[in-house]
Amino acid sequence: VSFEKSFNENITIEINILNQYKNQTSNKTYQEYVDIEVNRLIYEKRSAELTLEICDLWKKAKTGELNPYDALSRVKEINNQSTEVNNKVNTEKINAINYLEKHPNLNKTLTDLGIDEDFNTYELDGGGPNISKFNIYY
Repeated sequence: VSFEKSFNENITIEINILNQYKNQTSNKTYQEYVDIEVNRLIYEKRSAELTLEICDLWKKAKTGELNPYDALSRVKEINNQSTEVNNKVNTEKINAINYLEKHPNLNKTLTDLGIDEDFNTYELDGGGPNISKFNIYY
């Protein structure tokens, strides 16, 4: 639970930093790429929030605050939402890969700066520009 809470706080900070950068740059390519990455982060944050909801439900069921059957029913609903959200995360990662393929100079800049692999999705599997678009890790 503490990891997920910390993860959410860090994502919020990262989103704010990226939006500040986007507003300060006049480079349209950078702005468009930041939009893709912000969308990915928003979905990743939502995924973490759903995990926290599940943890809270189990805690309430364990303490008797919530009927275990009601908790299980709600967990199933949240799991369905999680699947949808994770699919959106993967879609945004694919969008980022496609964008970097169309803008190799941006990819080189990100690589030269040592930007982490979640932001520079070309590096997700270490495969460089030939990465399989369906070999996404999250």
